[in-house]
Amino acid sequence: MSSWVVIGLCGVTNSGKTSLSRAIANRYPGTLELCQDTYFLPVDSPNHVYAEGVNHFNWELMSALDMDKMVADVHKIIDREPLETESGILVLDGFLLLSHKQISSLCSIKVYLDLDYEEVRKRRLTRSYDPPDPPGYFDKVVWPESRKAKEHMFIRNKDILLLSGKNTIEQNLDKICEKLEHFNFKRIAPSKAS
Repeated sequence: MSSWVVIGLCGVTNSGKTSLSRAIANRYPGTLELCQDTYFLPVDSPNHVYAEGVNHFNWELMSALDMDKMVADVHKIIDREPLETESGILVLDGFLLLSHKQISSLCSIKVYLDLDYEEVRKRRLTRSYDPPDPPGYFDKVVWPESRKAKEHMFIRNKDILLLSGKNTIEQNLDKICEKLEHFNFKRIAPSKAS
């Protein structure tokens, strides 16, 4: 059994997953972080699925990600003891984490950050993507895929902590810290400067 506590931060696009991951790492120095966004397949991958009506690949599907590599990278961390400088916490940040059976099964704490349509749309329009979103991509692909993924995650995982992306980072961080306390997590004390 791993001596790591793995926190899976999942949720709709632009819900604050990465900001919350950083906040956990600041509260618990030595926390390791892996972001699912770094596992997107290259544009020329044959695994991509074309999104009808928007002349663009559907980047909101599991097939757009190299999940085998992500699983391998997670195991490289949790299959060993934490180093002296590490907290023993691994935070996984991603929009489809809890839809992936292997990743989900490795998570000690599962969190889903949600937002309503208007807030997600507003936040998404302020971000740049590579490749950029074509017109209509949010309404025809991003939002519907996020709703399907959320439903799937909650059917497969009965132990998800649902948090609002409208909460402050500190409010959501406190909820996760409460969950960490249940693991008798005594390897390091939380940082006072968080």
